[in-house]
Amino acid sequence: MPAVSGILGDRPWRSALDLRGPALLVYVDLACPACRVELQRLREMPDAARSVWLVTGPGRDTSGSDVVPRALRHRLVRDVHGQIARTLGIGAVPTTFGIDAAGVVRLVRVGASRAGEFTRDLASLRRPPATEAR
Repeated sequence: MPAVSGILGDRPWRSALDLRGPALLVYVDLACPACRVELQRLREMPDAARSVWLVTGPGRDTSGSDVVPRALRHRLVRDVHGQIARTLGIGAVPTTFGIDAAGVVRLVRVGASRAGEFTRDLASLRRPPATEAR
């Protein structure tokens, strides 16, 4: 996972220090209809508060937004200057990154997830990566 940084509440957030896998990093725009669907799916996920980071793009402070699931408000990172989007190559939202315990991005999904997909993603990130046959 490339090193990225943003603002978490009123303090700096750095992926190298704060992001521990397995985890999902979900980049959203709160005005985007597909992102609102994504946030609803996260609301339904039992362990989202421990394993999901939300990132919102440059713009107004969204930490008190009713759109953001209450359990994730303490994990809402603001990409104030767009550095996260540039570094991760965000071209559309929502975009989900699955990061394993070693910090390796093993999943990238652009677009809204299907019901239960976040839970399945985390389960696959908890398993060791498949090794290639030689």
